[in-house]
Amino acid sequence: MKTKVLAGMALTFCLALCGCGGGGQEPQDNQDSVHVHNYRETVIEPAHGVQGCVLHTCDCGSSYSDNYLGASGEALPTNRSYTFLMIGNSYTYVNDLWSMFNRVIQDEGYLDAMIDHVTEGGYDLIRFSNPTDPFGSIVEDRLNSHQYDFIFYQDQSLFPATSPDLFITGAKRMHDRIQKTGTRDVLYMTWGRKPTSPDLAANNLTYEQHAQKVMAAYEAVGEKEGIPVSRVGAAFYLVNASHPEIELYNADMTHPSAAGSYLAALCHFATVFGRSPVGCTFYPLSITEEQAGILQQAAHDAVFGDSLVKEEYRAEYKALVDG
Repeated sequence: MKTKVLAGMALTFCLALCGCGGGGQEPQDNQDSVHVHNYRETVIEPAHGVQGCVLHTCDCGSSYSDNYLGASGEALPTNRSYTFLMIGNSYTYVNDLWSMFNRVIQDEGYLDAMIDHVTEGGYDLIRFSNPTDPFGSIVEDRLNSHQYDFIFYQDQSLFPATSPDLFITGAKRMHDRIQKTGTRDVLYMTWGRKPTSPDLAANNLTYEQHAQKVMAAYEAVGEKEGIPVSRVGAAFYLVNASHPEIELYNADMTHPSAAGSYLAALCHFATVFGRSPVGCTFYPLSITEEQAGILQQAAHDAVFGDSLVKEEYRAEYKALVDG
């Protein structure tokens, strides 16, 4: 388990009679004395089977934890089943991402999840969030007739780079619609096309530009709207950079291979439950145990590590989202 001490400290006040003893000083003459808690904040990084959180400790011995590192903001017990809805296109339905996600959940000690999905090839969030659209109406029906714990959604894979205004509008509309149901939503960050994909040149993009724009777009909307982001695209970026021998793409150089979908499932798990996927014993038969370990670490680093978005792209998309 890794820890990281944060620079900031939180000051809170309590009466000496609260039990902390006023920092070791007993109250005198039955008069209440005031002790100022000087809490140091330490990030407890998630580990296999261990929930991440922020631990606050004072020299007087008082401590508490909060800000669990998961989309729920709290530790989710393993002795219950969770319900999910996945909204997206072929990036979600290829390789039955929901089934792979459920296998990871069960491997990590949780009960079998109920995972619903509304998917259609090439679809975008503008249409999914429109109740009059054929598939938007299905989404509307699911939201009105079911109660989910979490809802994942992703946009058409080129929109964040080629039509950012459509991506931003669609993501905000979907978020607003889900908010009305009281369900927690999670943005499913997609990834840059394979570096050798002809689609990149056709859209005047390099791999670096596409990957960075996608990451920046999802993170900008997530930060602005307060939506957790499953940083799958960032995990793809890490693996492509350090382990290009692991094939994350299908033959069409855009859709995920089994390894790519597994990487997405690991990110989704880490994002929702706030626990590291490193050590997961389930992995597709098409990859080796060593490769599974690499993908698990990449998912951990993408979800719990610092943003990989370069400042020029961050500033560009922050301006678009704020505008």
